[in-house]
Amino acid sequence: MPVYDPDEHEILQEKSSMTRGGEQYFKGTLYLSDKRLIYEEKGHRGFIHAHPAKILLDLPLYLIVNISTAVPRIKLGTKKTLSVEFVTDKGDDRATFVLKDPEKWKKEMERWTTDAKRRHEQEEKLKLEEQRRREIELARAKAPTANIGMYINAGKKEEGKNIPKFIESAVSEEKENIFEGQEQPALPRTKKCPNCGKDIPADSIYCPYCGFKQP
Repeated sequence: MPVYDPDEHEILQEKSSMTRGGEQYFKGTLYLSDKRLIYEEKGHRGFIHAHPAKILLDLPLYLIVNISTAVPRIKLGTKKTLSVEFVTDKGDDRATFVLKDPEKWKKEMERWTTDAKRRHEQEEKLKLEEQRRREIELARAKAPTANIGMYINAGKKEEGKNIPKFIESAVSEEKENIFEGQEQPALPRTKKCPNCGKDIPADSIYCPYCGFKQP
């Protein structure tokens, strides 16, 4: 029996044969959980060696692209099959299983596959947002003027758009520490980021808004 994740639940299981890539496996069990489709070949004892059970298919449901069934008109003594098409790192693939009630399996698989794809899309979206946030933070940390000031929304509007205000907080503190009569350092000029169009310090290597490396 396969090992499930703590938040994973088994939906169906049935002894079945599987055909995949021209190979046939006759002694196994097909499992359907709310996350995966699993085919486990049954272990057996030989005269000299014993062979443990082996997982031949461990398929996340969000990789499934099509599910179909084949039920002959003469039901007695015939094989009813469930065909599952899916994608892998190597390309498109297919596995066919002999089951007593493939229509039942198809119905449950379609239900949980839709849910698994929705969850996977949400997880991928959160990962991309987190990765983007880290890249921006890294770009800001690398920028030479990252500690001089920061941009905030001033709440003003001009032609329907918010105008960012550049707050020279660190510069103000630096001015207070300058000895009287000493010439103040010139503030860096600004330029526009070619990726997002924001005004950024001229000597920035990375944009503090979008993280784009400056040419």
